Amino acid sequence: MSSDPNRVKLSDEIQEARHLAAKRARKVGRAKALDRDLLWGQLRLTRRFTRLDAVMRSLGVRPSAWLRALDLHKHQALAPELNGAASGLLKASQLQADHRGDVEATPLDLFRAGLLSHDPLVRKLYEEAGITDRRIDEAEARIARQKWRRRGLFALKELGEMLLMVLVFLVVIRETLGEPRLIPSESMIPTLQVQDRVLIEKPSRLWRPYRRGDILVFYPPTSTVRQDPISWLLRSTGLSAWLYKKEDWVDVAYIKRLVALPGDTVEVQPGVGVLVNGKPLEEPYVNEVALTCTREEPNLACGAYKVPEGHYFM
Repeated sequence: MSSDPNRVKLSDEIQEARHLAAKRARKVGRAKALDRDLLWGQLRLTRRFTRLDAVMRSLGVRPSAWLRALDLHKHQALAPELNGAASGLLKASQLQADHRGDVEATPLDLFRAGLLSHDPLVRKLYEEAGITDRRIDEAEARIARQKWRRRGLFALKELGEMLLMVLVFLVVIRETLGEPRLIPSESMIPTLQVQDRVLIEKPSRLWRPYRRGDILVFYPPTSTVRQDPISWLLRSTGLSAWLYKKEDWVDVAYIKRLVALPGDTVEVQPGVGVLVNGKPLEEPYVNEVALTCTREEPNLACGAYKVPEGHYFM
């Protein structure tokens, strides 16, 4: 069978091993690289190419032991016959890839070609390691299984990194730019309807104080939100707004309108409405004028109420 050089190419590992083999041959004064030079180049690259390292482990090859054996013979003068030149192994590995129908000759192809080597030192190393066609086939099947496993782990790793980046991105956006919210009740009708989804912006609070009429989101003083990791994550990323249910307390924040500022006096007069500091509050955003007031605190009457410093009346 003939190999089409335009269709078959050598893997990066083999190309680099060929380059090292040529340098080694020139260093010892040989015109051409021998099989042992190519094997030496492969062994030197095991830590640079993880795929090649996996091949060596699957075959049970100990690169350090083989390198020592090859280094003992690196100055041995051998005639550069073509049948012992490394180019023969490269051609044989290309034939292996062509027979397999693959585009690229792999390190395993080069190991198969090494079984045909005429170099006595290479043949001796192969025999000592017990490398045969059967063991190479077993290693190829094992590496193929590991490749799919590695692909799965790589995909999971990529997915995990992507999810982590998305969560970090959501936290940064929520803390600096804004967050989504769900309107759960009728208290803001007609401005906000039940089940409306709104986006609360946050940058404006950095350069201007709160004003009467502003709509704010806050946690009421009496609420207790869950502090477990999942609830914290939902709040930090803003996802709680999309998963909110009224009966749980993952993120029960209020969305209310600011009526009075710290130090203001608030009062509700029947038929008149809300008074702030004795003046009627203009409220074009309500359906009807307030006629009475209700407070959850049983000891407080519904008369004039002065907002303490550091507090707001919503």
